[in-house]
Amino acid sequence: MKNVKSITALVALAVTIVAISAFSIDKTNSMEKQNTIELSKEAEEILETRKEDFLGFWEEAKTYTLAVANAMPTDKYNTKTSDMDEVRTFAQQLKHLGWANNTILTYALKNQGFPEIDPELENKGLEKEEIIAFLTKSYDDVAKRVKEMSVEELNEKIVLALHPMEPKVTRYEYLDFLRDHGTHHRAQAVCCLRAVGITPPTQLFFHIK
Repeated sequence: MKNVKSITALVALAVTIVAISAFSIDKTNSMEKQNTIELSKEAEEILETRKEDFLGFWEEAKTYTLAVANAMPTDKYNTKTSDMDEVRTFAQQLKHLGWANNTILTYALKNQGFPEIDPELENKGLEKEEIIAFLTKSYDDVAKRVKEMSVEELNEKIVLALHPMEPKVTRYEYLDFLRDHGTHHRAQAVCCLRAVGITPPTQLFFHIK
């Protein structure tokens, strides 16, 4: 009798384990489906166009940002538009812009986690040649990675870094942020050019295919 009860108990335990495992797998698959949406052919074409458009605008953003960086004389790279401590210099604006490109590349496009933030990052390597090389590489590395990614990967939702509520956004939305962020800090760099009497390079308005 004891043996029968033991066998029955073992069978019941095994059934429970199988049921829990099946539930866990189903839950995992369900979560993955929530993050990755199956795309129709039409949707794929739309997203492919969005990818191509981003790469075109990104190249123009790089060209204009480097033109701004080159327009400032080397001895004016520490120019800032205010004496307030929290206001970045021309050099720091560009360094921060490149850092953001690299951070989103690492976290959102390569899935390598959010990099540690060096509090002294913006105070290092502030020579004109160093910053231009740093900026150029940051733009090129983002473009290279986006070209490698499928539209399904770019449309996948991931956790929005550093947000307390941890909402999920697509990688496409991260790319939108990068464009907006770059425009914001480049505009502040343009103000520094004006502050020392330099006419900024002509803005590139549209990406024409």
